Formats: sequence, structure tokens, C-alpha cells
Amino acid sequence: MFSRAFAFLALIVLAGCGRTPPDEVSIDSAFSDGERATIEAALAAWCDEVGWCPEIVRRSERGHIALVDTLVSKSGGVECPAGLVCTVAGYNDGDTVYLARDRPDPEDMGEFWREAAHELGHFCTGHTRSGLMSEIIPADANAIDRAAADAWRDGCL
Repeated sequence: MFSRAFAFLALIVLAGCGRTPPDEVSIDSAFSDGERATIEAALAAWCDEVGWCPEIVRRSERGHIALVDTLVSKSGGVECPAGLVCTVAGYNDGDTVYLARDRPDPEDMGEFWREAAHELGHFCTGHTRSGLMSEIIPADANAIDRAAADAWRDGCL
């Protein structure tokens, strides 16, 4: 009996309770060269900060980064108050990152980096109280900050 209980406990501890980020990502060919480079920079920032360095492949089953025309939110959260329908710049459903073509300022690659990095972060964490992974991304969030990295590690490792 003791050995079964120990084995069960070991299985729980070894399996962990966190999420698993994809080992590979693919980037939709509809992105411009500048957008693709910005997504790659966001991936590199996560690699440098937390050691998540997925391989960029032609097409991944999980970890695809897709360009869509528009995204709407009916969540009733901070970004979209209850009872309204709002457009949002990005969304991660756990398998695919969706980035919207009609985001607020499509020419602002700094804003695009923040949105891409934020949505990539959702492979391992939800929102934090501040910084890159907060529900409303601050304009000065230009790196993977400590709160984002800690939340990532808590969610995935």
C-alpha cells in the first residue's frame, strides 16, 4: 500500500500542475516581413528571459501564430466592460495565437511587439497585476519584465 501511495505522489510531483508551451511555432505567411521580424523578436525575448526557445517551423499543429482580420471580446473584463462588444489586438486559445490586422495602430511595431509577446506569454500564464502580462498592456512594456517571467515560470515549470 505504501509503495502505491508513494508512486502516486511521485507521479503528481513529477507531472507538475503547470501548462506546457509548444516546442515549435509557425508564423502565418500573411504577416508582413516587419511583423514577422517583430514576432521573432518577441519569441527571442521569451527565450532569453525564461529559456522557452521554440523552433520556428513551416506549420505547427500547436503554436501557430495567425493573422486574422479582426477579433472581438465579449468578456466583460477590463478591456471590454460588461454588455459591450469590443475589438482586441490579440488572443491565445492555448493552441494558436491570433493577432488582429485591425489592431489600434497597425504601423506601430512597438505596440505589435507588446501584443505578440503578451499573447505568447499566455501559453504559460494568465494576466499579472502589472507589466507585459497585465490585462491592459502598458505602453512602456518593452521587455519581458520580472512579473511576466515569474508568472511564466509558475505556470509552466
